[in-house]
Amino acid sequence: MSPAVFGKGGPAQAGPSHWRKRIWNIGLWIGNGILVGVLQSGHLPGWAMLLVGFLVIEFLAYWVHRLYHTRWLWRFHALHHSDPDVDVTTAVRFHPLETLSKGAIYALALGILAIPIWVVTTHGLFSFVMALLTHDASRRWPPWLERSLEPGLITLDAHLLHHTTEGEGNYGDVLSVWDHAFGTYHWLCEEPVFGVQGFDAAAACRPLSMLTTPWRIR
Repeated sequence: MSPAVFGKGGPAQAGPSHWRKRIWNIGLWIGNGILVGVLQSGHLPGWAMLLVGFLVIEFLAYWVHRLYHTRWLWRFHALHHSDPDVDVTTAVRFHPLETLSKGAIYALALGILAIPIWVVTTHGLFSFVMALLTHDASRRWPPWLERSLEPGLITLDAHLLHHTTEGEGNYGDVLSVWDHAFGTYHWLCEEPVFGVQGFDAAAACRPLSMLTTPWRIR
């Protein structure tokens, strides 16, 4: 798998679409300001705080995950993807440097947003359970269940595609809504082949090689 590269292409073209993009950018800025103000004020009923907080955390998780698929941070995230046999233990296979850096990013962002700790904890529990369910390649969910859940949740097939040697997209932790919104949702169309291109499968299972992955990845 090669890391995603942002910023390719020539300069933006002027025209109606360019102006619409600017309006949306400003709209997002205003909307984010209102959202942060509401969250920090705490003037929402519990169910609304959970809903809004959950969506905000998922939005953050989506972009952090995409960030770790860019060139330099991919070196740390590649350990998670280098597992040649994806199973429930893959869900907790992360390099210490990724864990520390992600923890710092989340602590800073969630502190600024002032999302209540109980909302963060609830999302964390859901995220962990979903991670276990969507890393079990030995099982497949019934097609009707995949189809029913796909519009809102990251399903097993969706995350297995993310782990294939050619896979990109499907970055959400629990929800698929941000992948759908930003055009990064993809469907699994064939039997998945897991791992990272150019990374030896046997080495991916040895402790020292696992810890030195950031310096061995191409």
